[in-house]
Amino acid sequence: MMRRLILLILMLVLLPAAGSLSGRRAHAAEQNDEAILAFVAKSLRVERGEIAIVANELDKTVTVGGAPAAYLGSTWNIAKTAGYSGRPIDVLVLVDTKAVIRGTLLIAQQEPVLTLGIRPEEIVAFVDGFSGYDLNQTLKPGERRAGVPDAIAGATISSGVIRSGVVRTARTLAGLHGLIAGEGGRQINMTSAA
Repeated sequence: MMRRLILLILMLVLLPAAGSLSGRRAHAAEQNDEAILAFVAKSLRVERGEIAIVANELDKTVTVGGAPAAYLGSTWNIAKTAGYSGRPIDVLVLVDTKAVIRGTLLIAQQEPVLTLGIRPEEIVAFVDGFSGYDLNQTLKPGERRAGVPDAIAGATISSGVIRSGVVRTARTLAGLHGLIAGEGGRQINMTSAA
């Protein structure tokens, strides 16, 4: 009898808490959707109200005024980008219809080297640095141009992993939608110019 009473009390206490947890998750998802809309609008330089995002099997199509303007994909969902520690590194990659990376947004990362000793601003600046990378242009070793950020000092392996994930995701998006041909965007030099 006592066990039933304890079980009943636990259910009465825990069930409402579980409900509020799912409510918090829904609220967090809504906030995340708003953050993604803001990121896309800023990257494409359009008003949020002009944008619609339609989920596809692997990625999302971004339309502006009803016409496809870009494609959005996750480095974790598409390239399974994991850091040196094996933990996921998730960056949203926005590729326009001309196969140019228009923006990147760090969603999640738990790399120990990136959480200890590296300032968050350095990581954000590195991830933001891919904007302007044209997948139709082959990158020559040592070449410096828009969309090719230098590695983060003290985190060159993690920088390479992020870079690889961003470029592979962008190439997948562009290839999936028929935006690239040949070798464009495949090579990317990891050495920094001295």
